[in-house]
Amino acid sequence: MIMKAGVDTGIPALKDLLDMNLPEPFIHQIRTIFNHEKEHHAELQHLHSVRGRKMGHYYILDLQIQLDPHTSVANATRSIDALKSEIMKDMKDVHEGNASLAI
Repeated sequence: MIMKAGVDTGIPALKDLLDMNLPEPFIHQIRTIFNHEKEHHAELQHLHSVRGRKMGHYYILDLQIQLDPHTSVANATRSIDALKSEIMKDMKDVHEGNASLAI
């Protein structure tokens, strides 16, 4: 009985410590938000990868995004900020987001 309680508690904790992959519905929701923002910001071209890790009850995301090579730094920053704010607004579990840009 005590062993079972230890295993039931230990396995989820171990998964959190090992930075297991994000749940597939979670990644799908991020891609959906990206595609919606892409319609409003032509600079956003492709979402290459979505990585994340859990920190307590929240997630920290790392997005690799391809931008239009002819966009200005100001427009790129504006588009990325809009994307981050939409993700944070729609997904309450996300605490922080980082974007790596590929031009």
